[in-house]
Amino acid sequence: MDQLWFRAGIPLPLRCLAGRADLVYSPDFTAPPDLRTPRVVTVHDLAFLVCPERAPGPLRRYLSAIVPVQVAGAARVVAVSHSTRSDLIERLGTDPERIAVVPNGVDDRFFVASVPDGATRRRLGLPANYLLSVGTLEPRKNHLTLFAALELLKSRVDLPLVVAGSPGWEYEPILKAAERLRRNGRVILLDYVSDDLLPGLYAGAASVIYPSWYEGFGLPVLEALAAGAPVVASDVPALREVAGDRAMFAPPSSPEALAEAIERSLDGDQRSPEARGGRRERARLYSWDNAGRKLAGVLADVVGRPGLLAGEPTT
Repeated sequence: MDQLWFRAGIPLPLRCLAGRADLVYSPDFTAPPDLRTPRVVTVHDLAFLVCPERAPGPLRRYLSAIVPVQVAGAARVVAVSHSTRSDLIERLGTDPERIAVVPNGVDDRFFVASVPDGATRRRLGLPANYLLSVGTLEPRKNHLTLFAALELLKSRVDLPLVVAGSPGWEYEPILKAAERLRRNGRVILLDYVSDDLLPGLYAGAASVIYPSWYEGFGLPVLEALAAGAPVVASDVPALREVAGDRAMFAPPSSPEALAEAIERSLDGDQRSPEARGGRRERARLYSWDNAGRKLAGVLADVVGRPGLLAGEPTT
Protein backbone atom coordinates (compact mmCIF):
# COMPACT_ATOMS: atom_id res chain seq x y z
CA MET A 1 0.00 0.00 0.00
CA ASP A 2 2.96 2.30 0.54
CA GLN A 3 3.44 2.19 -3.24
CA LEU A 4 -0.13 3.43 -3.78
CA TRP A 5 -0.20 6.03 -1.03
CA PHE A 6 3.16 7.68 -1.52
CA ARG A 7 4.85 6.60 -4.72
CA ALA A 8 1.78 6.60 -6.98
CA GLY A 9 0.18 9.51 -5.11
CA ILE A 10 -3.27 7.92 -4.83
CA PRO A 11 -5.07 9.75 -1.98
CA LEU A 12 -6.86 6.75 -0.48
CA PRO A 13 -7.61 7.40 3.23
CA LEU A 14 -6.81 4.57 5.59
CA ARG A 15 -10.34 4.40 6.96
CA CYS A 16 -11.58 3.35 3.51
CA LEU A 17 -9.68 0.08 4.02
CA ALA A 18 -9.54 -0.43 7.78
CA GLY A 19 -12.41 1.60 9.19
CA ARG A 20 -12.18 4.01 12.08
CA ALA A 21 -9.01 3.91 14.19
CA ASP A 22 -7.77 5.73 17.29
CA LEU A 23 -4.18 5.78 16.08
CA VAL A 24 -2.09 5.02 13.02
CA TYR A 25 1.39 3.67 13.76
CA SER A 26 4.13 2.85 11.29
CA PRO A 27 7.36 1.03 12.24
CA ASP A 28 8.97 2.88 9.34
CA PHE A 29 9.18 6.39 7.88
CA THR A 30 5.66 6.50 6.43
CA ALA A 31 2.20 6.09 7.95
CA PRO A 32 -0.99 5.79 5.88
CA PRO A 33 -2.83 9.09 5.35
CA ASP A 34 -5.85 9.86 7.52
CA LEU A 35 -6.36 13.50 8.41
CA ARG A 36 -8.59 12.78 11.42
CA THR A 37 -6.39 10.16 13.09
CA PRO A 38 -3.13 10.89 14.97
CA ARG A 39 -0.08 9.22 13.46
CA VAL A 40 3.17 7.94 14.94
CA VAL A 41 6.13 7.15 12.68
CA THR A 42 9.48 5.54 13.38
CA VAL A 43 12.66 7.07 11.98
CA HIS A 44 15.57 4.63 11.83
CA ASP A 45 18.08 7.03 10.30
CA LEU A 46 18.42 10.09 8.12
CA ALA A 47 21.15 8.72 5.88
CA PHE A 48 19.57 10.35 2.84
CA LEU A 49 20.25 13.75 4.46
CA VAL A 50 23.41 13.11 6.49
CA CYS A 51 25.34 11.36 3.72
CA PRO A 52 23.26 11.78 0.55
CA GLU A 53 26.18 10.79 -1.67
CA ARG A 54 25.98 7.29 -0.18
CA ALA A 55 22.29 6.73 -0.94
CA PRO A 56 20.82 5.78 -4.35
CA GLY A 57 19.39 8.78 -6.20
CA PRO A 58 15.77 7.58 -6.62
CA LEU A 59 15.49 6.55 -2.98
CA ARG A 60 17.12 9.77 -1.82
CA ARG A 61 14.67 11.88 -3.82
CA TYR A 62 11.69 9.86 -2.59
CA LEU A 63 12.69 10.06 1.08
CA SER A 64 13.56 13.76 0.79
CA ALA A 65 10.03 14.42 -0.44
CA ILE A 66 8.18 12.14 1.98
CA VAL A 67 10.01 11.92 5.30
CA PRO A 68 10.00 15.65 6.27
CA VAL A 69 6.26 15.81 5.60
CA GLN A 70 5.59 12.62 7.56
CA VAL A 71 7.68 13.76 10.51
CA ALA A 72 6.08 17.21 10.55
CA GLY A 73 2.56 15.72 10.48
CA ALA A 74 3.08 13.02 13.10
CA ALA A 75 1.71 13.36 16.62
CA ARG A 76 4.92 11.71 17.89
CA VAL A 77 8.10 10.56 16.21
CA VAL A 78 9.92 7.47 17.43
CA ALA A 79 13.73 7.53 16.98
CA VAL A 80 15.71 4.31 17.37
CA SER A 81 18.63 6.09 19.06
CA HIS A 82 19.61 9.38 20.64
CA SER A 83 21.83 9.87 17.61
CA THR A 84 18.81 9.72 15.30
CA ARG A 85 16.95 12.02 17.67
CA SER A 86 19.75 14.58 17.31
CA ASP A 87 19.63 14.22 13.53
CA LEU A 88 15.88 14.86 13.53
CA ILE A 89 16.33 18.04 15.55
CA GLU A 90 19.30 19.28 13.54
CA ARG A 91 18.27 18.24 10.03
CA LEU A 92 14.47 18.58 10.13
CA GLY A 93 13.96 21.03 12.98
CA THR A 94 11.75 18.56 14.83
CA ASP A 95 10.53 19.69 18.25
CA PRO A 96 12.47 17.60 20.81
CA GLU A 97 9.28 17.19 22.88
CA ARG A 98 7.67 15.29 19.99
CA ILE A 99 10.48 12.72 19.75
CA ALA A 100 10.54 9.53 21.79
CA VAL A 101 13.69 7.39 21.78
CA VAL A 102 12.87 3.67 21.57
CA PRO A 103 16.08 1.72 20.88
CA ASN A 104 16.14 -1.53 18.98
CA GLY A 105 16.78 -4.79 20.79
CA VAL A 106 18.65 -8.03 20.26
CA ASP A 107 17.21 -11.54 20.26
CA ASP A 108 18.07 -13.88 23.13
CA ARG A 109 19.47 -16.45 20.70
CA PHE A 110 22.57 -14.29 20.14
CA PHE A 111 23.52 -14.54 23.83
CA VAL A 112 23.62 -18.35 23.72
CA ALA A 113 25.18 -18.73 20.27
CA SER A 114 27.83 -21.42 19.76
CA VAL A 115 30.66 -21.36 17.26
CA PRO A 116 29.79 -23.13 13.98
CA ASP A 117 30.37 -26.86 14.08
CA GLY A 118 32.51 -28.67 11.54
CA ALA A 119 29.62 -29.52 9.23
CA THR A 120 28.43 -25.88 9.14
CA ARG A 121 31.96 -24.61 8.50
CA ARG A 122 32.41 -27.03 5.62
CA ARG A 123 29.05 -26.07 4.13
CA LEU A 124 29.88 -22.34 4.29
CA GLY A 125 33.57 -22.73 3.44
CA LEU A 126 34.66 -21.24 6.78
CA PRO A 127 38.03 -21.78 8.42
CA ALA A 128 38.28 -22.29 12.16
CA ASN A 129 39.36 -18.65 12.66
CA TYR A 130 38.15 -15.66 10.70
CA LEU A 131 37.26 -11.98 10.78
CA LEU A 132 33.65 -11.09 10.02
CA SER A 133 31.78 -8.24 8.38
CA VAL A 134 27.96 -8.27 8.20
CA GLY A 135 26.03 -5.83 6.04
CA THR A 136 24.55 -5.17 2.63
CA LEU A 137 27.11 -4.62 -0.11
CA GLU A 138 26.58 -0.92 -0.76
CA PRO A 139 28.68 2.26 -0.48
CA ARG A 140 27.42 3.30 2.99
CA LYS A 141 28.72 0.11 4.63
CA ASN A 142 32.28 1.08 3.64
CA HIS A 143 33.65 -2.28 2.50
CA LEU A 144 36.31 -0.61 0.37
CA THR A 145 38.01 0.99 3.36
CA LEU A 146 37.83 -2.35 5.16
CA PHE A 147 39.50 -4.10 2.21
CA ALA A 148 42.23 -1.45 2.19
CA ALA A 149 42.79 -2.06 5.91
CA LEU A 150 42.99 -5.79 5.22
CA GLU A 151 45.75 -5.17 2.68
CA LEU A 152 47.71 -3.25 5.31
CA LEU A 153 47.39 -6.20 7.68
CA LYS A 154 48.46 -8.94 5.28
CA SER A 155 51.91 -9.35 6.80
CA ARG A 156 50.63 -9.17 10.39
CA VAL A 157 47.20 -10.85 10.52
CA ASP A 158 46.76 -14.20 8.83
CA LEU A 159 42.99 -14.45 9.05
CA PRO A 160 40.53 -14.26 6.15
CA LEU A 161 37.66 -11.78 6.22
CA VAL A 162 34.23 -13.39 5.89
CA VAL A 163 31.81 -10.97 4.21
CA ALA A 164 28.15 -11.76 4.86
CA GLY A 165 25.63 -9.63 3.00
CA SER A 166 23.50 -9.46 -0.11
CA PRO A 167 24.39 -7.14 -3.00
CA GLY A 168 22.71 -3.75 -2.70
CA TRP A 169 23.14 -0.73 -4.96
CA GLU A 170 26.50 0.03 -6.61
CA TYR A 171 27.83 -3.26 -5.33
CA GLU A 172 29.96 -3.94 -8.42
CA PRO A 173 33.09 -2.02 -7.26
CA ILE A 174 32.84 -3.78 -3.91
CA LEU A 175 32.68 -7.23 -5.49
CA LYS A 176 35.51 -6.35 -7.85
CA ALA A 177 37.75 -5.33 -4.94
CA ALA A 178 36.67 -8.38 -2.94
CA GLU A 179 37.46 -10.72 -5.83
CA ARG A 180 41.12 -9.70 -5.87
CA LEU A 181 41.37 -10.52 -2.18
CA ARG A 182 39.34 -13.70 -2.59
CA ARG A 183 41.82 -15.11 -5.09
CA ASN A 184 44.55 -14.64 -2.47
CA GLY A 185 42.49 -16.31 0.24
CA ARG A 186 42.00 -13.03 2.11
CA VAL A 187 38.22 -12.74 1.64
CA ILE A 188 35.38 -15.26 1.74
CA LEU A 189 32.09 -14.05 0.24
CA LEU A 190 28.99 -15.65 1.74
CA ASP A 191 26.22 -13.45 0.30
CA TYR A 192 23.04 -13.61 2.42
CA VAL A 193 23.27 -15.64 5.63
CA SER A 194 20.04 -17.05 7.08
CA ASP A 195 18.88 -15.94 10.51
CA ASP A 196 19.45 -19.36 12.02
CA LEU A 197 23.15 -19.30 11.08
CA LEU A 198 23.91 -15.68 11.91
CA PRO A 199 24.35 -15.97 15.72
CA GLY A 200 26.91 -18.78 15.33
CA LEU A 201 28.73 -16.82 12.65
CA TYR A 202 29.19 -13.95 15.12
CA ALA A 203 30.17 -16.28 17.97
CA GLY A 204 32.89 -17.94 15.91
CA ALA A 205 34.49 -14.69 14.69
CA ALA A 206 37.87 -13.62 16.02
CA SER A 207 36.64 -10.06 15.48
CA VAL A 208 33.57 -8.44 13.92
CA ILE A 209 34.24 -5.29 11.89
CA TYR A 210 31.54 -2.75 11.08
CA PRO A 211 33.12 0.30 9.38
CA SER A 212 29.91 1.98 8.15
CA TRP A 213 30.05 5.65 7.18
CA TYR A 214 26.80 6.36 9.02
CA GLU A 215 24.14 4.49 11.00
CA GLY A 216 20.98 5.33 12.88
CA PHE A 217 21.51 2.40 15.24
CA GLY A 218 23.84 -0.38 14.05
CA LEU A 219 22.16 -3.69 14.82
CA PRO A 220 25.11 -5.89 13.70
CA VAL A 221 27.28 -4.25 16.36
CA LEU A 222 24.72 -5.09 19.04
CA GLU A 223 24.32 -8.66 17.78
CA ALA A 224 28.08 -9.19 17.79
CA LEU A 225 28.34 -7.88 21.36
CA ALA A 226 25.54 -10.23 22.45
CA ALA A 227 27.45 -13.14 20.94
CA GLY A 228 30.53 -12.09 22.92
CA ALA A 229 32.69 -11.31 19.89
CA PRO A 230 35.30 -8.53 19.84
CA VAL A 231 33.96 -5.60 17.81
CA VAL A 232 35.63 -2.92 15.71
CA ALA A 233 33.27 -0.16 14.56
CA SER A 234 33.47 3.15 12.80
CA ASP A 235 33.68 6.16 15.09
CA VAL A 236 30.18 7.54 14.43
CA PRO A 237 27.65 8.62 17.08
CA ALA A 238 25.11 5.80 16.81
CA LEU A 239 27.72 3.04 17.05
CA ARG A 240 29.37 4.77 20.00
CA GLU A 241 25.96 4.97 21.64
CA VAL A 242 25.21 1.27 21.19
CA ALA A 243 28.62 -0.19 22.04
CA GLY A 244 29.81 2.24 24.72
CA ASP A 245 33.29 1.21 25.83
CA ARG A 246 32.86 -2.41 24.72
CA ALA A 247 34.14 -1.92 21.16
CA MET A 248 37.17 -0.45 19.44
CA PHE A 249 36.56 2.49 17.14
CA ALA A 250 38.27 3.95 14.10
CA PRO A 251 37.40 6.83 11.75
CA PRO A 252 35.59 5.37 8.71
CA SER A 253 37.89 7.29 6.36
CA SER A 254 41.16 5.80 7.63
CA PRO A 255 42.32 2.32 6.54
CA GLU A 256 45.37 2.76 8.76
CA ALA A 257 43.32 3.43 11.91
CA LEU A 258 40.93 0.62 11.05
CA ALA A 259 43.81 -1.81 10.56
CA GLU A 260 45.27 -0.82 13.92
CA ALA A 261 41.90 -1.30 15.65
CA ILE A 262 41.46 -4.73 14.06
CA GLU A 263 44.90 -5.77 15.25
CA ARG A 264 44.12 -4.59 18.79
CA SER A 265 40.83 -6.49 18.75
CA LEU A 266 42.79 -9.72 18.24
CA ASP A 267 44.76 -9.35 21.47
CA GLY A 268 44.38 -12.32 23.77
CA ASP A 269 42.69 -10.31 26.51
CA GLN A 270 39.82 -9.56 24.13
CA ARG A 271 38.93 -13.25 24.10
CA SER A 272 38.94 -13.67 27.87
CA PRO A 273 35.74 -14.71 29.66
CA GLU A 274 35.71 -11.31 31.38
CA ALA A 275 35.85 -9.43 28.07
CA ARG A 276 33.16 -11.59 26.49
CA GLY A 277 30.98 -11.20 29.58
CA GLY A 278 31.39 -7.44 29.51
CA ARG A 279 30.27 -7.27 25.90
CA ARG A 280 27.22 -9.41 26.63
CA GLU A 281 26.41 -7.25 29.66
CA ARG A 282 26.44 -4.18 27.41
CA ALA A 283 24.17 -5.87 24.88
CA ARG A 284 21.64 -6.78 27.58
CA LEU A 285 20.83 -3.08 27.91
CA TYR A 286 18.91 -3.48 24.65
CA SER A 287 15.99 -5.91 24.62
CA TRP A 288 12.92 -6.16 22.45
CA ASP A 289 10.78 -6.48 25.60
CA ASN A 290 11.98 -3.08 26.78
CA ALA A 291 11.50 -1.65 23.31
CA GLY A 292 7.94 -2.97 23.22
CA ARG A 293 7.09 -1.48 26.61
CA LYS A 294 8.52 1.92 25.67
CA LEU A 295 6.69 1.94 22.36
CA ALA A 296 3.42 0.90 24.03
CA GLY A 297 3.85 3.82 26.42
CA VAL A 298 4.30 6.25 23.53
CA LEU A 299 1.23 4.98 21.70
CA ALA A 300 -0.91 4.96 24.85
CA ASP A 301 0.14 8.53 25.58
CA VAL A 302 -0.85 9.67 22.08
CA VAL A 303 -4.37 8.24 22.38
CA GLY A 304 -4.70 9.50 25.95
CA ARG A 305 -5.04 6.03 27.44
CA PRO A 306 -2.03 5.41 29.71
CA GLY A 307 -4.08 2.70 31.45
CA LEU A 308 -3.57 0.51 28.40
CA LEU A 309 -0.11 -0.29 29.70
CA ALA A 310 -1.65 -1.90 32.78
CA GLY A 311 -3.90 -4.13 30.72
CA GLU A 312 -6.97 -1.89 30.78
CA PRO A 313 -9.58 -3.38 28.45
CA THR A 314 -10.34 -1.53 25.26
CA THR A 315 -13.84 -0.58 24.19
